[in-house]
Amino acid sequence: MPVDVGVGLAGTDSQRIFVLNARRTDGNTAGLMVVDTKGALTFATWDVAAMLGYPLDKFLTLKLDQLLPQPFATLHATKHLKVR
Repeated sequence: MPVDVGVGLAGTDSQRIFVLNARRTDGNTAGLMVVDTKGALTFATWDVAAMLGYPLDKFLTLKLDQLLPQPFATLHATKHLKVR
């Protein structure tokens, strides 16, 4: 299914985090995904996994850089992304 993906900044001045928003283009807006500081998925609702084409058990074995669009996936995987 088609999905629009966006990446934004959040957090505080001392600790920035990236927020990944994946939105189905068919109007369904449910879902939640949590990623730890190493990029591992630590929690997700089944609908987020399904929206991205995975069963939940497989989805929770992925890393964030496997889900990010380019160029963010490469930047995240190589740890060259720096936020001021």
